[in-house]
Amino acid sequence: MDDHTMGRRRLLKGAGAAAGGAVVGGLAMASPAQADDDHHGGRAVGSWLATRFDPADGVERTFTLNLGRGGVASMVDISPVFITGQGPWKSRGRKVLTTMVIGVPESEASPALTFRVYIEGKVRGDEITGTFTYDVFLADLTTQVGNGEGTWSATRLTA
Repeated sequence: MDDHTMGRRRLLKGAGAAAGGAVVGGLAMASPAQADDDHHGGRAVGSWLATRFDPADGVERTFTLNLGRGGVASMVDISPVFITGQGPWKSRGRKVLTTMVIGVPESEASPALTFRVYIEGKVRGDEITGTFTYDVFLADLTTQVGNGEGTWSATRLTA
C-alpha cells in the first residue's frame, strides 16, 4: 500500500462521527424501543447542527444530525460535503448513543470503504457534546483497515 493510499484512508477516517451509516451486523448498541426517552421529555429528538474533529486528519467537519422518534438517526456532512450516514439511536437520561454505518465509494486513490461509527453525547438544553470512535473496513465488511476517535458538539436547529 503506497503513501498516497494511506493518506486517503486517513482522510476518510475523518468521516467518523457522527457518525456515522448503513447495514452492518453489530448495530446492537442502540435499541429503537425508547429512543426518544419519554421519561426525560425526548430532549434529544430533533435536528442538530454539529461539528466534529478527528485528530487523524485534522479536519473539522460541519454536519447535520437528525434524531427521530422511533430510533432512527441520520447525518449529512455539509462542510466540506463528504458523506451521509444512518443508523439507530437511543438515549439514557441525558446521554445519547447512536451507531452509524457509512459507505464511501471506490475512487482512484482508495478502495470502497465502510465506517462503523459509535457516537456518545450528553444533552444539555439545546446543546450536545461528546465523543466518537470508529472502525474502517473494506467493502467486504470483514477486513478492518483502520480505526480512530474524535470529539463532536451540536446545537439544536429550530424552524
